Amino acid sequence: SANLGHDAGERTQDFVRSLRVEREPAALADAPFPMSAQQAVTVRGDTQIAVSLVRAVAKVNFSYTVAADFRNSLSVRSVRLCNVPRFAALFGEGRITADGECAATEAFPADGDGYSAVYYLPENLQGENVSIPGQEQKNEANAPEYAAYILIEGEADGLHVVYRIYLGENNTSDFNIARNRVYRIEARILGRNTVDWR
Repeated sequence: SANLGHDAGERTQDFVRSLRVEREPAALADAPFPMSAQQAVTVRGDTQIAVSLVRAVAKVNFSYTVAADFRNSLSVRSVRLCNVPRFAALFGEGRITADGECAATEAFPADGDGYSAVYYLPENLQGENVSIPGQEQKNEANAPEYAAYILIEGEADGLHVVYRIYLGENNTSDFNIARNRVYRIEARILGRNTVDWR
């Protein structure tokens, strides 16, 4: 009820699992962050119970650098997050399943030397694709439809270039963004067709 601002009274388990906080991507950096807790307790009379809340969002520390021999060729126009959930599930699983449940952030201006930012994303558990053999294949062709990714757009040698960096628990097969976790992505742009973000 701390997130709701009032006591919701007695509710069914299904009602509680459906509780969510609507949050537009433009407001992702604004506190307060939705929090919740699930724990088993035994009450014997008049008892104080400590409740440890966890954030229903994940923190993403993102940065990129551009290889020195590519800087003069690349002009980065913008960075944005795509497939960002419009809601944070408080108790149930957070997972986008339809177009109307997600959006992209505004395009943040960036430059060809480097960029860094901190983002907060509601949980988006998109699962794994265990058939991906290496990080080069963690791409649009192999990603789940609603997997969250960072989109970098620019121009290189007169050509429009787009880099997609898919988020997840590892650099290859996982596309899950879990609540109360911190993800660190340090991308290095090497050329027109290559991003090495190990």
